[in-house]
Amino acid sequence: MDVQFVLSKGRVTKVIVEDYEFEADADKEDTDKIEETFNKLMILGVKFKKGITVTERNIRDFLKELGGYKKVLEEFKGKEAVKMDDLKKYGDLRVIGMKITTNARKAGLIEKDERAFEADWKNRTYKLNPKLKKVLEYL
Repeated sequence: MDVQFVLSKGRVTKVIVEDYEFEADADKEDTDKIEETFNKLMILGVKFKKGITVTERNIRDFLKELGGYKKVLEEFKGKEAVKMDDLKKYGDLRVIGMKITTNARKAGLIEKDERAFEADWKNRTYKLNPKLKKVLEYL
């Protein structure tokens, strides 16, 4: 594993491990101890690789961009699916779906080939993409 250090005025200010960057405030003499600690974590099975990560800031940015469409997401709180008729009061469902999907992709919450909602035309309901369920905790 590659552990890198950023030094400033004899102090470690950042530790970079694989895909992660950690803020630090340590003596430069402690770099061996810091590296040893990260190596121990790796031996224990901790991986420092990012996939899509959902951070609180991503979610807050996503919700800020949505504006009034947050109310649509609130309909999914505590529900597996929401009836299409219940969402019509918010406007054109195609526009709403595109807006939420586009913003979720920009925020890194879903992949480019995913949508925010999945339609079940037989039951006339929408299901929220499971990756967006964490967003509901912030509403």
